[in-house]
Formats: sequence, C-alpha cells, structure tokens
Amino acid sequence: MAYGKSPSLDELLARGDVWRGSDTHAAPGELLRTGYPRLDRALGGGWPATGLTELVGEHAPIVGLRLLMPALAELTGRGDWTAWVAPPYIPYAPGLHQAGIYLERLVWVRPPSDTETLAATVDLVRSGTLAVVLAWPTVSVAHSELRRIQLAADDARTWTVLLQDGQAERQPSPARLRLSLATSTEGLQVSVLKRRGGAPVSAFEVEAGPYRL
Repeated sequence: MAYGKSPSLDELLARGDVWRGSDTHAAPGELLRTGYPRLDRALGGGWPATGLTELVGEHAPIVGLRLLMPALAELTGRGDWTAWVAPPYIPYAPGLHQAGIYLERLVWVRPPSDTETLAATVDLVRSGTLAVVLAWPTVSVAHSELRRIQLAADDARTWTVLLQDGQAERQPSPARLRLSLATSTEGLQVSVLKRRGGAPVSAFEVEAGPYRL
C-alpha cells in the first residue's frame, strides 16, 4: 500500500480486515525474543516490544532486517500487523515468506518525499493498529523528530524501528535502544550503543541469517 495523501492512512484504518490492537498492545516492559541467544543476552532478554529502537551503521538499512526477521515472523504469525515505511528496495515477497513473515499482515508504505517518511511513520505509530512500524529515513533525523517518534511509540505502545546509515550513529538520540551494525565473516557485528536500564555492550558477532531486501 502506498502512502501518498493523508486519506491513504484513513483507508488503511477503515479496512474491515485490519486488526486494531489498541487493547492488546505490548506492555511497556514486555520483551520480544530476537531469535539469537547471544543478542537476547546483550539486550537483557530481547527486543523492547514498545518504544523506539534504532539500528544504525553504514549497511544497517539493508542488513538490519536480518536481526529483525525472527521477531517479525513471530508477530505476524500471531496475527499482528507491521508496516514498512520507505524501504530502500521493493520488499522481496518470496524471501519474506521463506523467513516466516505472513505477507497478509504487512503494509508497505511509499511516501513521496523524505519529509513525508517521518510524518507517515508518526501517523502509523499513532494509529494504534500496528504492533511494529519499520522506517528507513534517508536524511538525518533531527533530535526533535526522534523525540516525537519516541513519544508516539511510547504512547501507542508500538515497537518502532528506524534503520539508518552511519551518519545517525554520531548523533544523540532519545531511543529506548540503539544498536550499531556492521557486516562480518560470521554474519553481523553488533554493538549496543544504548539500552534502557543497562550499560552499552562492546561489539560481538551474531550469526544472523542471509536475508536482505
């Protein structure tokens, strides 16, 4: 589904087959298993199921999905909805299916500009219909915009993930969780830059699967 004029979101919310999860969204302290035991330990148990998560690094917009796939498969498998906002490539349906993603629970959003990517992300998070919103901003996101997204994600109890390039790594962020990603011979090298309630974690290897956009 493409995001263009504002009625696009209204059309999404009006669809009869869209599950509205406002009454059953994750509690603020809930965790989602990542599918990678070493990463779970580094994160204190798993992904935070609410609030803002950032995956940053030169190749993070592409390889970040490797880390997210097991959790996305679990969420869509239990009937939750996910939205992808402005991914750099057209999502590859056979690869998603092979990874266990239920395609009928995925909304693909194509904003016409970088500015509207952030607006669409906030609107979708605030809608209360989605368990997770993934967004790929291609320009530097100001701290005030990150704060707006983070507040919306906390209020709606929606897991919101921004996948950004290396520039974002050098900027402060209000995100609940921030990971730096780099490719390695083993799969991915992950550093925990920030996590709520815990100290940063130095780089370690995760044998993440081969999926790419």
